[in-house]
Amino acid sequence: MSYNIEPFLPSILHHSEEPTVYPPNRDKNYYPYYIYYAWAKEDQAKVMLKGLRKRVRNVAKEDRGDAPLYPNYALFDKPLKKMYGEITSATRRN
Repeated sequence: MSYNIEPFLPSILHHSEEPTVYPPNRDKNYYPYYIYYAWAKEDQAKVMLKGLRKRVRNVAKEDRGDAPLYPNYALFDKPLKKMYGEITSATRRN
């Protein structure tokens, strides 16, 4: 297992007045965590992913509450709503 925290500048969300898709709310900065897990046997994947998802979700809720998932690091089956929030007229581009 390895992990990294992305140390973005506090001003990262204030470079543009135009609405963007991520993060859905710009009131608070979030710093993505990149967590890498590996196991030796392919048949362990189902058990490992189930346990890891539960543990990471619980820790994230305690630490960050409702923080949006960082799209580049989210697991493959996460709903887009968890990353980008609700689509509104402010975020929809014509």
